Amino acid sequence: MTLHDAIREWLADELAEYDRGLALLVQSGYEGLLLRVLKRGEDRFTRGKLSGALTAQLSEHSPQAEPVASAASTSAASTVASSLADVDAPAIEPAPPAAATSANARAALLQQAYGLMDRRTEQKARLRTLAALVQDDEPARQMRLQVAYRIKELTLQIDQVYARVAYLDEHGFLPIVQTKLVSNSVDDRATLLNVRTYISRYKKKLKAATTPQTRQAAADKLREYEAQRELLEAALTGSTPPADAV
Repeated sequence: MTLHDAIREWLADELAEYDRGLALLVQSGYEGLLLRVLKRGEDRFTRGKLSGALTAQLSEHSPQAEPVASAASTSAASTVASSLADVDAPAIEPAPPAAATSANARAALLQQAYGLMDRRTEQKARLRTLAALVQDDEPARQMRLQVAYRIKELTLQIDQVYARVAYLDEHGFLPIVQTKLVSNSVDDRATLLNVRTYISRYKKKLKAATTPQTRQAAADKLREYEAQRELLEAALTGSTPPADAV
């Protein structure tokens, strides 16, 4: 099985092991700042980000890529990944023109875009369903917010894929770039303010928790929002989170 096939198989299985997906991301050569957050462990936020990163990496690997390593090898790769440094700027290296200009390369990108659009359509339908519910308490609002984040993330991924198609059409080869989170948008700044509000709220809930169940639930949500805050802050400033922060 090629690395390309292994990643597609992981993305198609909603119950696939998180650590296996993380090992595949490392094997694909990803060295972005998101890797530090993903290594913290699995939750709804990190699993969604891992899926997004693996989807983006599919465009870097053709179906003829090298075979995926065994479970033992990928486990070792995950361990080695802890020593990887973040890349300050994307490294662009043209692929061999003969390979990059093939019809298969363009078809693979378009297939990826169509798949992402199908997933976005599903998420939009889910958001409409949630919006139609009478329930409007905090958990319901959080669920709608998470779905909206996912729709935005899928839209960005679709744009990235079509940008690569346009680059291939114009230049005759594909740039090999490391995924890097960079943003200066007003939307992300507004999102950061909301995330900080939720962090304060769940800190209070954690402090006031009276049972192990409510304490664990508050701690899990606090961890999720803190990870999201670190990514947004790093994206808006173009910096890398400190190692002890993630």
